[in-house]
Amino acid sequence: MIRGVKATVFVDDAVLGHLPGVCAKTGERADGVFRIDGQVRSPGRVALLLFLFLGPIGWLILLFAWIVSGPERVHTRIPYSAAAVARERYIARCRTGALLATIGFVVLALSGGFYAAEVPSLWAILAATAFVLFVALQVWLEVTRVHVEIDGSRRWITLSNVHPAFAEAVRATQTQTNARTGVSTPRT
Repeated sequence: MIRGVKATVFVDDAVLGHLPGVCAKTGERADGVFRIDGQVRSPGRVALLLFLFLGPIGWLILLFAWIVSGPERVHTRIPYSAAAVARERYIARCRTGALLATIGFVVLALSGGFYAAEVPSLWAILAATAFVLFVALQVWLEVTRVHVEIDGSRRWITLSNVHPAFAEAVRATQTQTNARTGVSTPRT
């Protein structure tokens, strides 16, 4: 479940980065754009789950279809401040470090450590701790990052978990554009 404010924008504006100059994470002035990949809502992939009821043959069909029909992605350019980008990249680097530490500690635990009988259990405890840190950082990134989802018509992108100031700037820009062109945005 993604919490936070949502903003709906025209797909071309998000792909080309033509959004208000307000950071989507902090609400401050944006220093540039940050590339975020989003997924297309695909009811067809959910319908594939009906193959579960066909037994083993259906399971094989489901597995094959699920692998072949990977999620369709859209690349967007969302306004971000330098501080928000640095913070997100720092957490991602810490997550990678925790994963590498987990792998290293597991290898040490399985290799018997350094000649002492108690050391392998110490390495196992350190591996478990590093893994818990890795999972916590992954969850933190998933909960705090801006999520991009394009609707089935492929005309509108919903940005969720954005700062209220960014959402308000998007609405203000859309109101001006709608008054000029007569086109309205979908309600979220």
